Amino acid sequence: MSVCLIFGVRSTKSSGRSSEVSEGSEDEESLDREALAFRFLSTVCSSVDDLKEIGSSQQRAYAWITEEDGLQLKIPKSLTDDNASTFVSRYVLAVLYFALDGSKWSEKFNFLTQVDACAWASVYGSTYGILCNAQFEPYSIDMTLNSLKGFIP
Repeated sequence: MSVCLIFGVRSTKSSGRSSEVSEGSEDEESLDREALAFRFLSTVCSSVDDLKEIGSSQQRAYAWITEEDGLQLKIPKSLTDDNASTFVSRYVLAVLYFALDGSKWSEKFNFLTQVDACAWASVYGSTYGILCNAQFEPYSIDMTLNSLKGFIP
């Protein structure tokens, strides 16, 4: 079982691995962006099987954040890196988008655009979508009446 929480960026792995990306025998500079992201995400957030399963929400989010995301955030080495929370939040929200059939939502909330995930929201008298705190960390998701369909992995 793998759990990756957006809020507070915590990870629990039944394998007992730590949240630090282990230093492998490969020289980090020789790894491409996809390999670095795969190593990080499979250590702190998603299982190797989920990341490799073609069509899974995790695999699709991994492909999006490494190849298509307009922000092209630096891949963190560990959860203690300055940008780890932002990277993991963006990945987890992309997993949510793919798992809940985001392309068919009645309101897209700017999901998967190159703006900060805290701007993945709409304002109709109050804010819906991703709600963030003063430190720009997501703390709530409100997608009431938005044609959500699927399961959250």
